Amino acid sequence: MKEYILEAHNVYFQYEDGTEALRGISLGIEKGKKTVVLGHNGAGKSTLFLHFNGIYRPERGEIRFAGEKVLYGKSFLKKLRKNVGIVFQDPDTQLFSANVFQEISFGPLNLGLSKKETYEKVFQAMEETGITHLKDRPTHLLSYGEKKRVAIADVLAMDPEVIILDEPTAWLDPISTRQTLKLLDKINAQGKTLLLSTHDVDLAYSWADHIILMKEGEVVGEGTPETVFADENLLQKAGMVRPWILEIYGKLREKGWINGTHFPRTKQELLDLIEFA
Repeated sequence: MKEYILEAHNVYFQYEDGTEALRGISLGIEKGKKTVVLGHNGAGKSTLFLHFNGIYRPERGEIRFAGEKVLYGKSFLKKLRKNVGIVFQDPDTQLFSANVFQEISFGPLNLGLSKKETYEKVFQAMEETGITHLKDRPTHLLSYGEKKRVAIADVLAMDPEVIILDEPTAWLDPISTRQTLKLLDKINAQGKTLLLSTHDVDLAYSWADHIILMKEGEVVGEGTPETVFADENLLQKAGMVRPWILEIYGKLREKGWINGTHFPRTKQELLDLIEFA
């Protein structure tokens, strides 16, 4: 039986300008898994994430954390935000301290940890994200990729159960993207639940354990990467295309150049199929 760490039940939310951002959303995020919410800009991904952290409150419906209905009093929200950390799409909206060490230490100190405990948490987070050498660097002098890593370290230092990442690879070059995904795999291997939003079908297909498709504030489908991207009707409904790996795999099978029904998830898996054909 699946264990859900975060749930949305029939959630509706509308912005002040009348935009219906969420329209009866119901879904569950499985504990310990890598889940991707896939959808175009305006699908409601970021709005949903802000509900999971208690920043937004549903007009109707409810959010649950570890099976418990989210309440909006100070004590419950403090517990929720300690356990559900968000890394925002633009790190400049998240970073505000003078240097990297001060930036990452803010969260643990705000939770009431001692200076010794905070020091340990901060250095552990910096080591895991590979930014120890940036400890004394002013945050405004960091590269965009470095800022992304500091933003992730910010959340790691709080030691949450769930880490939510809104478009974590947006505006990153291919090498930085690969490094970021490798870092996220390492974090997930430690038992953390990861929830990531993107509109990149290639990233979603190669990285996720589970994919949720959103369009115009609604869930239009979900499943494993293989089942989601094998469903042409679902992809059309969501306005998505198949990942390039599956497009090439399909053409190669049509020509009889490779056999079998194993869908490759990565470039290397596709090359292996070609090599042994």
